[in-house]
Amino acid sequence: MKVADLAQPDAVDAYRPSLYRRTLPEGLCVPFSSVEGRQVFAEALSQGTLSGFFNLVEQYNTQIEPAFCGLTSLAMVLNALKVDPRRVWKGPWRWFHEEMLDCCEPLDKVRRDGIVLAKVACLARCNGAQVRLVGHEDGDVERFREDVRAACTAGTRHVIVSYDRSSLKQTGTGHYSPVGGYHAGRDLVLILDTARFKYPPHWVPLDELFRAMAPVDPATGRPRGYIVLEAKSPRSLLFSLDLSQRDWRDSHRFVASDVARIASQYRGAELRELVAELVANMPRGAPEFVGVRGGSVGLAERCSQLPDGTWDHRCVPVDQQRNLLSEIRATQAFGAVRGALGDGSDGAGALFRAERITMLLLMAPPGSWEGVADAALRREALAAFDTKQETLSIVGSEATYLQEQMRHVSGMAAAQPDPQGSA
Repeated sequence: MKVADLAQPDAVDAYRPSLYRRTLPEGLCVPFSSVEGRQVFAEALSQGTLSGFFNLVEQYNTQIEPAFCGLTSLAMVLNALKVDPRRVWKGPWRWFHEEMLDCCEPLDKVRRDGIVLAKVACLARCNGAQVRLVGHEDGDVERFREDVRAACTAGTRHVIVSYDRSSLKQTGTGHYSPVGGYHAGRDLVLILDTARFKYPPHWVPLDELFRAMAPVDPATGRPRGYIVLEAKSPRSLLFSLDLSQRDWRDSHRFVASDVARIASQYRGAELRELVAELVANMPRGAPEFVGVRGGSVGLAERCSQLPDGTWDHRCVPVDQQRNLLSEIRATQAFGAVRGALGDGSDGAGALFRAERITMLLLMAPPGSWEGVADAALRREALAAFDTKQETLSIVGSEATYLQEQMRHVSGMAAAQPDPQGSA
């Protein structure tokens, strides 16, 4: 193309103004990389109020969309807390990415309108975090200071703030960012700004940040606020022990001790036949002892809003449940159970029964297979029902949850004898 051609009206697109970064307001925000910012960091480090910084900075990311600050902040924190998404990001890797956080609000809507604080909290809960939401009107600056100090000292929890940029003399309005640290002596908070194309990470006075939460969010008609997040114990994606069955104690005993007894008495050398022996001797209601979380396999694609305006913290993204079932069906244990049942049907009922029995056997104490007489079969059984192997990480988390329930049920069974008088 000749230079003269560039002058033609249709040779270039219509002009659109563009921006390259913004300068932080002086006197209020201290750039992280400045001499003063580094000094504040060094002092805070010596004070022990940067305990969570390093986990967070490992995950520090720039939001991929102008309105994705809430999603990016949450993805950073979930990864920093080492919460397993239990679904694949790319390739074989499970990792939180903004575009995976869609169980409470459609991504297209977030891309267009952003997201309100209650739905960020909903997203955090349905993806495995323990969350406490504090609205500006529900707290005060002292409570906020204590929450920030506690989080930045412990290192096992993190704070995401929702605030109005204009209150900090920055351009823009509503924004989310994680808190990376705290300087107690100067009462400064480190904001790990997710809009790094606009502002770098910076220190701001804590009381000014709290005041920046006060302006009303037009989407809710209420002030903004903050959330405190922690990792929580492994949770169930789909299964939970069901004690509503009349003979649940028989099923409990089968898992707790009968599996080991039957396995030790088996004299064959085939895993499928060993599992067939276990299936033949398990109580009739044993598969139902592994109940379905929420009473239904088909949960909603998106979390639902409850009558009081809060969001259902029990919600689990459906793709997580699908990944769990896919991983169960890929296990050697499931193959042995299917073979033992002798039902080649691919109907949903037959598959789900096999999945329940597989989880039932995975709940058995690891030592249950040590008594198998044949050495080769013993090794095979130990490997097949080992919930710690890397390839069973989603199933392993589900089994860990059920095993924890088993420990509670064992205590209850010991404290409350069967009212029917059975063992």
